[in-house]
Amino acid sequence: MDSKVEHTENGITLTLYGDATIQTAVDLKGVLVRELGGGDNLTVDLAYITDCDVSLFQLLCAAHKRSVSDGKAMQVSNCSPAVSRIISSGGLNRGSACMTEAQDGCFWQQKDGEVTK
Repeated sequence: MDSKVEHTENGITLTLYGDATIQTAVDLKGVLVRELGGGDNLTVDLAYITDCDVSLFQLLCAAHKRSVSDGKAMQVSNCSPAVSRIISSGGLNRGSACMTEAQDGCFWQQKDGEVTK
């Protein structure tokens, strides 16, 4: 897995490329921790993920919970077909938020049959 970080006036965009699987989980965790510490608003762009497994979602959810507890904003954007497939087949679509204290709720919350994030 590769990544690109872009710092803008609106926050940090972390774009992930390639496979985001258990084999790359340690690297992804390090990148997420570093970028969450670098600003108050992190967007993780998943448009270029070619393969993934549940470890990607575990890390993103853990990072989101951390951002909420630190008073920071975090969101995901542009789910690739590989990411969307795992959200659907893995039963990650949610009807309600996993954290009531989070302004934006859960990344994978569904509205009208579509993942809202």
